[in-house]
Amino acid sequence: MVKQIRKRDGRVEPFDKLKIISAIYRAYREGEAYVPEPSGRIAEAIERNAGEILDVEQVQDLVEQGLIHERLAGVAKRYIIYRAERSRIRRERSSLSRRVAEVLDGSGVRNSNANVDEHSFGGRKFEAANALHRELALEKYLSPGSPKRTGSTGSTSTT
Repeated sequence: MVKQIRKRDGRVEPFDKLKIISAIYRAYREGEAYVPEPSGRIAEAIERNAGEILDVEQVQDLVEQGLIHERLAGVAKRYIIYRAERSRIRRERSSLSRRVAEVLDGSGVRNSNANVDEHSFGGRKFEAANALHRELALEKYLSPGSPKRTGSTGSTSTT
């Protein structure tokens, strides 16, 4: 019987089947009307699992399998999409956080701008903002499938 769950950061917490029911409810909320019985059956089946400690990823895999077993393909699909989006956001935040912390700490100072002293805190703050802007531009505006921006460049020519 599952007694604990290992979080992504390594912490171990008591297993709480209400969190599973809540996650399934959120997947329902996006589509068809919520039916509580399958959620309870899935949560109880996971709780009866042989291991005493499960990783959060294992629990999520079991929820997906349970939704498919309960013939809730639409809910399973929304759950899988939500899970993938959360993973993408975690990856994004992780790499961006590391880069901003590196800049603010002053490690890897490049002095790439003659007008800004990256050794000063103000300069490091400016470089951290640049790292954030670069990540946002790459992810939101320059990645495949992002909305294309059109319009004038603001320059005018006279002939």
